[in-house]
Amino acid sequence: MSYIDYRFLSGKAFYHKILVLILLFLALYILVPLIFLVISIPIWGREVIEPISDSSSTLNINLMKVLQLFTQIGIFGISAWLFVRMQTNKVSEHLSLNHFSNFKTHLLSIGLLLCALPLVYETMLWNESIPFPEKFSSLYQSLIQQQYRSEEMMNLFLNTQGVGGLLFNIFLIALIPAFFEELFFRGALQKLFLDTLKNKHISIFIVAILFSAIHLQFFNFLPRFVLGLALGYMAFYSGSLWPSIVAHAINNGISVVIAWMYYNGYTRVNYQEIGETPYWGITIISVIACIILIYFLRKTHLPNKVYE
Repeated sequence: MSYIDYRFLSGKAFYHKILVLILLFLALYILVPLIFLVISIPIWGREVIEPISDSSSTLNINLMKVLQLFTQIGIFGISAWLFVRMQTNKVSEHLSLNHFSNFKTHLLSIGLLLCALPLVYETMLWNESIPFPEKFSSLYQSLIQQQYRSEEMMNLFLNTQGVGGLLFNIFLIALIPAFFEELFFRGALQKLFLDTLKNKHISIFIVAILFSAIHLQFFNFLPRFVLGLALGYMAFYSGSLWPSIVAHAINNGISVVIAWMYYNGYTRVNYQEIGETPYWGITIISVIACIILIYFLRKTHLPNKVYE
């Protein structure tokens, strides 16, 4: 049997690689929902393809959750794997999955995430207060509606009863997105920009913008961008994808647990209020703490000296 070498992107220019990655992403963006329909119609019937008139029904919520699972694995995970496989046989090494980092690195990464929460919340308020000119009022209303639908969907996902519902939401909303989004953004995309630009700050900044923009939530753009910056520095300075995966999962998991406690009457704090502080000074301290923790991450690991 003849050997087929799939590494046709190896040694190609940046524009070749980024074009292939975009095409892979778009192709899977179309194919994954179609595959979901093909699989789900025999199970749930033809109402799967009908408009969701009652989004609060148990069936529709379960369908949306299954589609969410398909989307994360199919669009982010498979596109990242295929893209890297077109460059090398050592996919795990290229994605920085073969190095787990030490306990100190994970501790610093988790600390960075937690210290960033007040800053993330404050940037969310700034984002929501961005003024729109009168002539763009229709666009503003459209963005408001889109944000409302996204929040309504997330509330339906998070409003669950029992420990079983909590554990499933941790799996679906915390673990799955953390792993597969990090594969795509910090594993495949950030590595591509680092190899091309040879500048860690610009590369991490660009990927953080793309990470936030691809979620299509204008009023959450700045806080998600800040989170993307933190995750980018974690992955770069640790030389491993696992610290950013763990931190990403903890970030999402905190929201899941707080929401579960809120909807089950254990707390009055909503998950959207995480990071809220009564004083500006705490946000300033948050920024300083983040800078210090990034510095310690840098001092602990310098795996990418070519980009210094």
